[in-house]
Order: sequence, then structure tokens, then C-alpha cells
Amino acid sequence: MLKKYAFLDRDGTLIFEPQDTFQVDSIEKLKILDGAIEGLKNLQKRGFKLVMVTNQNGVGTPSFPIEDFEKPQARLLEIFKENGIEFEQIFVCPHLPEDGCDCRKPKTGLVEKFFAETDIDLTQSFVCGDRETDRKFAEKLGIKYVPMERNGTFNPFPYLSRVASVKRDTNETQISLTLNLDGTGKYEVDTDIGFLNHMLELFAKHGLFDLKISARGDTQYDDHHLIEDVGIVLGQAIKEAASDKKGIKRYGFILLPMDEVLVSSEVKLDDS
Repeated sequence: MLKKYAFLDRDGTLIFEPQDTFQVDSIEKLKILDGAIEGLKNLQKRGFKLVMVTNQNGVGTPSFPIEDFEKPQARLLEIFKENGIEFEQIFVCPHLPEDGCDCRKPKTGLVEKFFAETDIDLTQSFVCGDRETDRKFAEKLGIKYVPMERNGTFNPFPYLSRVASVKRDTNETQISLTLNLDGTGKYEVDTDIGFLNHMLELFAKHGLFDLKISARGDTQYDDHHLIEDVGIVLGQAIKEAASDKKGIKRYGFILLPMDEVLVSSEVKLDDS
């Protein structure tokens, strides 16, 4: 089974990068950026495996002794572990730009063996960083790039929306639908059935989904074909957008008392 990976830069993306020395060479200099801990936890909840890929200029040289790198790095990983965050792999290039190595980002030498030996979902995996070298690194790996503001808040999620588009054309119906599970409740609903429009609008509004749907059918005979097929397409879109359903609660229940009725609704999202 293919796995989703987040390949994460360190300095300037997860922790503060000093703009004078560009080195985090003591525990005193270690500062985890806003959003990093919660963001990494949420990535794990969504089913992403975490991999750190970082250039560290001259580690192991007199200007940057190995112990000066290892102490803050060990403390960083300790803090992450205390918060339930685990990195599957950590790749560090210790070379200077002038060394001409094949492992310094944007070159891919650091991770080529990992890519060859790991079942990586290239359509879902991404590189997250704050430099042009990170963007080029992602491009060479053939996966998405998620840019971060240097030393800013860590928040990759606007770039990782769970979106699906589904079309269905039959003798009775023609339907085109796009669904964003991480939306804000925006909708563009256009079917031949007024009450169905209303129900779909409420679905988007109260579920905070972004929904765009155009649906036509043989409503001159009966409404049921169009209603059924819209339900089929909507279900397919939810299944596709939710992917492996990691991080999603399996069960939901609501009991809503209204003036004339008592409404009960339950949903079960697992595969059994």
C-alpha cells in the first residue's frame, strides 16, 4: 500500500533560523516556530509519515562542530516525541555549497535510496520548506511543494485541501460535482429540483464543505433518477476526497429537536 509522506525542511520551517549565523548551534538558540507542534500532529492524524530533510552547512568542521548540531537537534526531537510526533527518517547534508556534493538540496542524493525502497504515494506526498532550493527539490522528486514563510507560522494545510471532482453521464442524468472537505461552506448548486438544491446548500453550509454541482436529468418524467445519481456522485466525491480516512472520526450522531419534528441522524464512515 502506498504511503503519504511529508518531507520537511528544518531551519526556518519548523524552528527559528538565526539570520546572522544561519546556524542553530546551541540549545539556547532552539526555538520551535508557532504552529509546528500542532501542525505536525495534525499531519500525522491525516496519515502522513514525517521525514526531515535539512542542509546544515559545514557540520563536523571547526566552524560548526558536530556536537553543536547534535545537542539542539536531540532536544528538538525530544520535544517532538513528548508531543507524540515521530519522524520516520531524518536526512542531513553536512556539506558546504562549494563542496559539490550530490546530497545538498535541491539535489536528491540524500533521499534517492529511500525513494527506491519505499512505497511512496507521489500524488499525496509533498515537500515543505522556506527556500527556492526546497521548491526545486520537490520538483526533482516529482511531488508537490508547500511553501512556508521563513521563520513564520507553520501551516501547510491551506495547500493540502481534500478535494475531489466527479462527473457522471448516463442516459438519464448529466452531473458534474467538485467537493472540498476543508472548505468554508461556500456553494454553487444548480440542479433541476428546487428542494434538492436547498438540501445540498444546507449540506455545504452546515458541514463547512465547499460544493459546486451542476446536475441535469429527465425530470420531465420523474425526479428520482436525478436525486439518486446526485447521491451516488456526492458519495463518490466524499470517498475520493477523504482518501484513507486517517484523522476522521468514524462515527457521528446528532439529535435535533425542532418545532414540529425531532430529527435524528447517524453516520458511520469506516469500511466495515
